[in-house]
Amino acid sequence: MLADPEFRTTPKPEKHGYAIRTLWPKASRLLIAQRIDTNNVRTPAIFTTEPCLGGAWTPMSPKYDESEHVNIQKAWCAFLNSTCGTLSLLNIRARKLTYPQYSLDLLRSLPLP
Repeated sequence: MLADPEFRTTPKPEKHGYAIRTLWPKASRLLIAQRIDTNNVRTPAIFTTEPCLGGAWTPMSPKYDESEHVNIQKAWCAFLNSTCGTLSLLNIRARKLTYPQYSLDLLRSLPLP
């Protein structure tokens, strides 16, 4: 469940301000896959060594005390990779059961302990 970011990129000079103001505050250590293949899914959630953004992964952060973020994110990652967590993800799927896709609104409504 522990992962390292694959690569680092820098925004174009005209988009640098937008990236710093809008995108980077959304970075998180806990990332949830936007789509999972239910036949082969191994880890629908990963915990990274440093805050990052992902193209096919949605960063998630708790709305709790900053000092507890890492522990809560680790616990959420373990829960989402368990059978109960995978079933929770399948319960909020958009349409298909075999290769479901999750919108941000669906992921925001995901009940996590």
